[in-house]
Amino acid sequence: LPFQGDIQVEAFSAQNKIGIDKLATKLNFWFSPLFAE
Repeated sequence: LPFQGDIQVEAFSAQNKIGIDKLATKLNFWFSPLFAE
């Protein structure tokens, strides 16, 4: 399955609150165009 460089890996832990800011930023980037319509 070729991803052609479209993969990013980030550390995330809801329990330890690691990476939540990066996760929120990425989710907003992905989904904000859907809500703008």
